[in-house]
Amino acid sequence: MILIGFLNFIYWPIVQLVIAKWVLRSRWQSWNLNGLFFSSWSWESLAVYQIFAIRRWKRYLPDGARWMGSDFRKDGSSLRENLQIERFISETCRAEFAHVIMLAFAPIPFLWNPAWAGWVMFGFGVFVNLPCILAQRYHRLRLRFMLLRRSSKFLKT
Repeated sequence: MILIGFLNFIYWPIVQLVIAKWVLRSRWQSWNLNGLFFSSWSWESLAVYQIFAIRRWKRYLPDGARWMGSDFRKDGSSLRENLQIERFISETCRAEFAHVIMLAFAPIPFLWNPAWAGWVMFGFGVFVNLPCILAQRYHRLRLRFMLLRRSSKFLKT
């Protein structure tokens, strides 16, 4: 019983840290921005994300990349050039991918826990990762609109 409690206590921190480190070590330029996973889905719009009130609570999410040693600043001050915006979009793809992989590990605690504890661990995984996934998709949509606006202003001049 103590071993199961200890395993439950360390499970999510280990999963989160190992996957975050693995994904962060990948090169940001290699992330496919046009792939199915990272493209906008038909139902996605900024209005849909406003229903979730992401602008209100996204600032409370921890910046795991900063904890892991990433040099990319996500505070918005670096969004002066299109290349920087494209890098930020890549960072949202990488972060979303990491959180989806982390979320895929949510059912594993059912292997050693009774059902109720498995559901608690599963719920914790969803609670920790789903808001981050939503925030990344919201940011990516906003950044793509920003690029589109800039390119349309450039074409008009």
